[in-house]
Amino acid sequence: MRHWTVAFGLFALCTPVLAQGIEGVILERFHAEPNATDGSVLVTYRVHLDLAAGYQLQLVYGDDAHNLRFASTSEFLNTTNSVRYGDRITEVPSEVAERDSWFTLGMVGSDHWGVLRELDTDGSLNQKKRKDPVRTDGLMPASSSREVVNFNFLPGYLGDIRGNIIETNNGGWAVLGGMKGATEENTILIAQLTTAGELSFEINVQLAAPDGSIEKYVARNAREGEIIFAPLCQGGTCTPLH
Repeated sequence: MRHWTVAFGLFALCTPVLAQGIEGVILERFHAEPNATDGSVLVTYRVHLDLAAGYQLQLVYGDDAHNLRFASTSEFLNTTNSVRYGDRITEVPSEVAERDSWFTLGMVGSDHWGVLRELDTDGSLNQKKRKDPVRTDGLMPASSSREVVNFNFLPGYLGDIRGNIIETNNGGWAVLGGMKGATEENTILIAQLTTAGELSFEINVQLAAPDGSIEKYVARNAREGEIIFAPLCQGGTCTPLH
């Protein structure tokens, strides 16, 4: 199996980690509503990475030593017009943008950032259109579109097929050139997942440091030049978030 290192014109090898480039993982309870089919509660979660100042997120990945896994005790919800990656959403706001399950690196549609609701400073697009009681929608205008690039990873239980485990040990998704957060807090949305079950995940990420070097943070099984960051795993086989 190959080891996923995407250099984006910087360095192709992992370098010793001298600074903490990732400060936290934020699991945001974005929305909840009754499930009309069985009376359970469908919860939409957004997963954000909190990076140190000046760092860029390049890649979310799994390889032969580090599994990438999102799982639920119930299936993930996908809408009729579902997408696998959030930058492909054609209408914002929409059911797909607000309730669907998808991956991304920062983008919701081609011209909006996905941000934490508490960092959203421009109100709610739905509130402006139909007086939605939600004051913020976690969307902010983006001046340019950034395409999410798939690396040997087609998440099968997104899109038209439903299931409860999405995983790979040989793939991931990226933005060429890297991505900084939309606000000075430098938080970046990487996934939106809707499910009536209990969510768990195991994530590995590659960052570009301000000096141009590459840093890899993994949930477990660190090799030379990698660093274990426990919050990259919630539940599952790794140390849970507290």
